[in-house]
Amino acid sequence: MHTRLPARDRLELGTVSMMGLGPVRMPSVDAVRRVVWNLAALDPGNRLLQRVDPAHGRLLTVAPSGRRQHLLDVIREFDDDPATIGDPTRDPERIGAWMANRYAEGLGDLPFRFWVGRQHSMLEMSHAVGDAGLFMATWTSLLRRAQDEELPTELIETPVRYPLVRALWRTFGTGVGPTRDLLAQYRTSRRGRRATASPHGHRHRRDRAGDPRAGSAAASRLVSVCATSDTDLSDRVRQWRARNAPTASANGVLYAAAVVALERSALPRRAPGLTVLFDARRYLPDGAAIVGNFVGCVTLTPTDTASPQSITTEVRRTVSCGRPLASIGAALVTSVIPTQHRPGRADHPHRAPRADLSAGAELTVTSLGDLPLLAHVKPLVTPERMWLQGMVTTSGPDGLTCSFTGLSGAVNVSISFDANRFDPAAVRGIARLLTDDPLALLDARAAGIRDTMNLKSY
Repeated sequence: MHTRLPARDRLELGTVSMMGLGPVRMPSVDAVRRVVWNLAALDPGNRLLQRVDPAHGRLLTVAPSGRRQHLLDVIREFDDDPATIGDPTRDPERIGAWMANRYAEGLGDLPFRFWVGRQHSMLEMSHAVGDAGLFMATWTSLLRRAQDEELPTELIETPVRYPLVRALWRTFGTGVGPTRDLLAQYRTSRRGRRATASPHGHRHRRDRAGDPRAGSAAASRLVSVCATSDTDLSDRVRQWRARNAPTASANGVLYAAAVVALERSALPRRAPGLTVLFDARRYLPDGAAIVGNFVGCVTLTPTDTASPQSITTEVRRTVSCGRPLASIGAALVTSVIPTQHRPGRADHPHRAPRADLSAGAELTVTSLGDLPLLAHVKPLVTPERMWLQGMVTTSGPDGLTCSFTGLSGAVNVSISFDANRFDPAAVRGIARLLTDDPLALLDARAAGIRDTMNLKSY
């Protein structure tokens, strides 16, 4: 028996998220497997209990006779002995390399893979199965229910049908206002892209929901780096915002700091815009359940990409006019329109395509909120010393995806990128800037702008 993946999920085939956490008190591998076994009794058609058929864009139901082997395939034992991974709380490089190697192996036909160690766990999941919402719910449920031995009822799937159609109608079918605002923002964004066009002719990406074909590269090596702040950074961000940018959101402050950190780094930058990931569930009625991927990816061109107020204003305009939804729809339309292929030098059977080494970084930012898992595990170190590292398929070889996650007042920064394109030491420096003192970055930039204005006044 098989189930055809919705078109929006077929776009995500090949896109994977991976995240690891520790040290915490971990349940046994067998206890975690029992959680998935219990889920099979509650919801035998659950996506976590199916295999992915990438070639045909469908999910294959695992027969009852094959469930035991499925459990062995998706729930794996992880050797997190210090002799193997070192001490991730002090130096995550070795465990980060281990994650990169697992990512390079790929999931194959598995919907997810959960690694269970004595003090560390890692979850990797195909975006064709679910986005960050299901990712976090699965990770939390596996560890929580393995400890309290209750049934994982929160993972039972009761999705609404045709969620994209319903959301589009609810947003654009009941009045002309959102449609008018959407067209106005597209026009403004187009003018902003022309005004900030790269002198080297590099173009901005169009809005997209995450077509992995756009990120294929002949010799890419996805890796990630991470850093965690002290536990008072969240409070300091709120206080800084109240003093300096009262109309901005806390995420706007962090996104602006990411732009400034990239500007201060040794990495080249493609264009001043930034791409933001939006959960499109906001356009459905409260309580509407979604399985699969329902995230819109929108490239924004605020008036000042390093201003928290400017970024926040643009984000709110984007949400209010329904552009994240439109980006998902546009990606679906684009995926079915054949593109004309022009033969070139790269088509020679004995010549490998050459990377455009002059291209710069394209910044994507996302906020995962507070890590829900923390409420259901027993950490063995303080939050600022915890190891939390995420890795996600980027938009392409020039993609630099920066994720912010809350850890009991601390802020974790994980940045995914192609190590064959960007210097890992430079990217690691960006992560440290964002966790050491991101507010100092914004203050220094504002002071520099004031100094420039004073010079111009004489």
